[in-house]
Amino acid sequence: MKTLFRNALFALLFIPGLAYAQGCIEYTGDDRLILRDGAYYGPVTEVVTYFTLITERDLYNSRGERLLDYRAILQQDRANLHKSGTADSYVEYDNGEPVVISEMSEDYFITAQRRSLLSSARYFQYCYAKSQTGLLEREIERGQVNAALLRVSVFALPDGELAVLIAAVG
Repeated sequence: MKTLFRNALFALLFIPGLAYAQGCIEYTGDDRLILRDGAYYGPVTEVVTYFTLITERDLYNSRGERLLDYRAILQQDRANLHKSGTADSYVEYDNGEPVVISEMSEDYFITAQRRSLLSSARYFQYCYAKSQTGLLEREIERGQVNAALLRVSVFALPDGELAVLIAAVG
């Protein structure tokens, strides 16, 4: 038993792919998502997709406490948008012309119950980004997302549970 435990611990510590042994999502280019998860390989149904910015106000809950988990920060982001009705945005310049980059609203996370899904769902990344597993989550937790926008897609797993895909855009 000790040997089995020691071998399992060794694998988790020294083989990165096993430490993050969940599946990934492929994007087919024709607006379809394909799930690769263990023995399952097939399409999943998107429930909602939106683009968001993580800003300073998303890092704190309504009691002013600093959120430390990326799931809670994504949940707070949607709460801030739907409660205040104000989207986060910033100005970028393209050939000297100002361009406003703004997060997107959606009608799915309007209730606290639906937003709580963001704290409890399984999270996935695109298969091509698996070598960076954990990097985007840590950037969200630090409030230092290098990409301008995040794409967040909620989709149904084959067992009916909902899951979330997060990806950096830009």
